[in-house]
Amino acid sequence: SGFAQTNRFVYQVSMKADANNKNDIKTENAYLDISSDKSFFYSENRIKRDSIMKNAFKSGGGRGMNRDQMESLRSNISYSVEKDKIDQKIIFKDRLGRDNYSYEEDRSMSWKILTETTKIGEYKVQKAETDFAGRKWTAWFTTDLPYQDGPYKFTGLPGLIVKVEDATGDYSFDLMKNYKLDALPEPNQFGSTLKVKR
Repeated sequence: SGFAQTNRFVYQVSMKADANNKNDIKTENAYLDISSDKSFFYSENRIKRDSIMKNAFKSGGGRGMNRDQMESLRSNISYSVEKDKIDQKIIFKDRLGRDNYSYEEDRSMSWKILTETTKIGEYKVQKAETDFAGRKWTAWFTTDLPYQDGPYKFTGLPGLIVKVEDATGDYSFDLMKNYKLDALPEPNQFGSTLKVKR
């Protein structure tokens, strides 16, 4: 319907990208855009870069591109995650050099929901744990919002994940804010996408 609303949840993502240098923490924002039938998770810088590139190509083949601005929008989140709620699929897309590739996530997430609750910001949250992709994750989810979703590939809890981090402290995703959008913006694809197995 014309009233279909998209909600954007802005997460701060912290990553220790370099295993040898644990003090080097990279932090940037990512968006979880949720509509009625799907959601997208991707880097904020990526969508900013995409719009600069789009405008530059419109205005003369990329000459109008501000290199410094593009450099400042570099992202450590090269991937996007699309969750299709209708057929319960999670599609992971990433870039390797010039190639885009995508696969369907085939590992299920089984959560252990604990009784512990607390408050994060304005939300009452409850604790849950899962082992996924070789890491142990702790999540805090809220039922104050009518969504069952989360950042990255995280899903399957009876609420929205407000915070999730792995046991080693290499990765954390923290909800910062949310607002409404008129429509679900799909991240730009430059070039074609190769479907692969995970």
